[in-house]
Amino acid sequence: PEAYAALELGLAQLLASGKVEHAYLGVSAVEVSDEIAKSLGLPVTKGLVIQTVSTSSGAAGAGLKAGSEQVVIAGESFRKGGDVIVSADGRAVSSIDELRDVIDAHRPGDEIELKIYRGDAEKTVTVTLGRQPTSPSQ
Repeated sequence: PEAYAALELGLAQLLASGKVEHAYLGVSAVEVSDEIAKSLGLPVTKGLVIQTVSTSSGAAGAGLKAGSEQVVIAGESFRKGGDVIVSADGRAVSSIDELRDVIDAHRPGDEIELKIYRGDAEKTVTVTLGRQPTSPSQ
């Protein structure tokens, strides 16, 4: 259903202006696995741990925090201490694709609510989505 909404939105934009603008959150994240949750001491076992936040993005404006301490888990490097996104617009997100689907159903300038964990504290933040840059890092 959300894929259809994004397609309809894109088609309407294309017909109206000759181009499609994509919404942009401005974070990179890794999916939480049981091993990552245990190793990073996370309060949840599903979600997305924010690794980086793009400056001047909606995520930065909303105060989302990236991890700062490098750790190695199963041979891969991660940043510990970032916010954990568990839902977007009321929809649980446990993969990058699920978060991207929620964002793709919106336009630049739209607001979305994210439920996050910062440490053990659950918070809800409102993010104004930006315009996706030409070289996206999502």
